[in-house]
Amino acid sequence: MLSIDVCRRILRRPLTGYAEVVEHTAEFAAETGVGKPMERKLHEMLRLALAVRDADDLVDEGWRRPPRV
Repeated sequence: MLSIDVCRRILRRPLTGYAEVVEHTAEFAAETGVGKPMERKLHEMLRLALAVRDADDLVDEGWRRPPRV
């Protein structure tokens, strides 16, 4: 679970492609009959996915994942 502080930082972060996500989600919702509350949830989940995508570029390329034990 994400802390409220992390959620606030994600919500304030400008994300490339978010406007397109909102547009496509609205089309999807209209075509499938998804209600506004679910559409907002989809926006939140997709915003998080875009934030993770963008944060991936910030990770040091030399970092290696520790082996599983």
